[in-house]
Amino acid sequence: MITPVDPANDLVVKSLNYRGRNITYVDHPGTAGCLVYDARRLKILLVNQFRPVLSRDTLEIPSGIIEQDESPQTTATRETLEETGYQVFNLRPLVALCSSVGLTTEVVHLFWSRDFTRTGANPETGIDISWLSIDDALAAAMSSPWVDAKTLAGLLTLQNLLTRPDGLGP
Repeated sequence: MITPVDPANDLVVKSLNYRGRNITYVDHPGTAGCLVYDARRLKILLVNQFRPVLSRDTLEIPSGIIEQDESPQTTATRETLEETGYQVFNLRPLVALCSSVGLTTEVVHLFWSRDFTRTGANPETGIDISWLSIDDALAAAMSSPWVDAKTLAGLLTLQNLLTRPDGLGP
């Protein structure tokens, strides 16, 4: 069984039979985002936006659905520019994670970059941007009733990377 969920984003509900059980899942093209790190100020760029499915604002890293014929890195670059007005360069892979194994095929590809510039573009309508330290961003995420999983995973992974003794720090 295949049921379109959001044809514009290639999301469909599919079913498969596994060991006699019918399993229904969302086939998803994937998501990509970028943690923009200002090494001089030791801050991360985050977006605050309303999420209709949750009926609330969320604090997140800039990210979005991977479009057809687009690489995860291209998506992360595009979404960062669209959502924040910042152009990022020299993206480095940070982590790839499954958003909800057993429910969706979505893989979230996270990158990070220290190389960015402010363009003349404004953030998308309805999005506010903030520069927070990693500690403040983690505190803000953890004080929320619901934490955005990709943002928490990205912040914790980047914090670990930047504090490693092998010289990758800020």
